[in-house]
Amino acid sequence: MIKGIFLKQSQKILFGFLVVLTSVFISTTAHAADSKSEITISPSSSKINLTSGQTYYGKTTIFNTGSEEFTAKVYASPYTVKDNSYTPIFDSETAKTQISRWIKFNQTQYIVKPGENTIVDWSIDVPSDSPAGGQYATIFAEVSGDSSGGFGVNVKKRIGSIIYATVAGNTRNSGSNTSFSLSKFLISTPIKTSWSVTNDGNTDFDVEYEFKVSNSSGNNILTRDRTATVLPETTRDISIAWLKDDLANGESSPPEFGVYNIYFKYSYLDKANSETLTVVILPWWSIGLGTVFVLVLITIFVKKIKPRKISYR
Repeated sequence: MIKGIFLKQSQKILFGFLVVLTSVFISTTAHAADSKSEITISPSSSKINLTSGQTYYGKTTIFNTGSEEFTAKVYASPYTVKDNSYTPIFDSETAKTQISRWIKFNQTQYIVKPGENTIVDWSIDVPSDSPAGGQYATIFAEVSGDSSGGFGVNVKKRIGSIIYATVAGNTRNSGSNTSFSLSKFLISTPIKTSWSVTNDGNTDFDVEYEFKVSNSSGNNILTRDRTATVLPETTRDISIAWLKDDLANGESSPPEFGVYNIYFKYSYLDKANSETLTVVILPWWSIGLGTVFVLVLITIFVKKIKPRKISYR
């Protein structure tokens, strides 16, 4: 009986070991296979000018930076955005995404070997009655296949190049922005700025902005230069945050305590402005320590000014 129980327990342990081993094998195989397929595209975006009735010719390059050959399918999709956060949308057609139907490819599939690249030729046939203003699309390169080592998991990877086009004619460039927002007193990092830019015109424009942080001695400790494209008839929220997990090479971690000067400037269309603000970072522990210190000083002061008792004999 004991022998039977021992045998059953051994079988359970062996079965559990095999399940874990199989799971690890599947996970490792899928990860390794997935890492072999790497695709990049250039340029990441293009700004082009068009005229009605024109045929425009363009090129996009697909790179295979992985270790396995792949077949990439290319196609064009609409490009628009959702609300002020500018979450991209690639499946919603509007009057400003008609260009996605004007784009034609010489071929729609390309085989790219590891370490090599291929050039995708495409053209835009602009209708003679096309409306003036902005038109937006994305050229995608998509790779699909079994990336699970034969376990039936189909993985698709795609990467896109955004087309910002302006059709000549009655174009309008108009924009406005909210005030620059920054908390001047912080309990903790990050130091974060935010503002919004509205495009009232019918074609896109770029907003260039710079964010600098210097310490109380005037030494610059952070510089961020950015460019954001604002599509027509939209409002874009723009923010910069100094985060520990978002540091470029050579940048220091955000401070936990101290006084810092923030310099911010922006420019777009015919507008430009700059501001300099002072930010104080006082974490809770420093506030608590300061409170204790003040209470100690008050106690000492009270003891010193307390009148002495006069004794009469």
